[in-house]
Amino acid sequence: MSVSAPSRPLREGLFQVDPDGLLASRCDACGSLHFPPKRACPDCHGDAVSAHALGTRGTVRSFTVVRNAPTFFPQPYVLAYVELPEGLQVFTQLGGVE
Repeated sequence: MSVSAPSRPLREGLFQVDPDGLLASRCDACGSLHFPPKRACPDCHGDAVSAHALGTRGTVRSFTVVRNAPTFFPQPYVLAYVELPEGLQVFTQLGGVE
């Protein structure tokens, strides 16, 4: 899976540009990792978190091919749950696959 930064981010702090990738938050107190990033740790409620760059490759755990969508979406396209090396799963659209 290759990750590229969008031209207009959905939300600040989700992506890094150099190198391209997703950003998570890592709790400074308990070490837990969360995506999308959180301002405080949902596990231990600590408020000291730092940005953590996630891996750009992962394992597809489940996917579907969408063949019937609104006309402004190029079809077909693939949606998948991808498990990243850090153990987090993200739901994403995959590009460059048949």
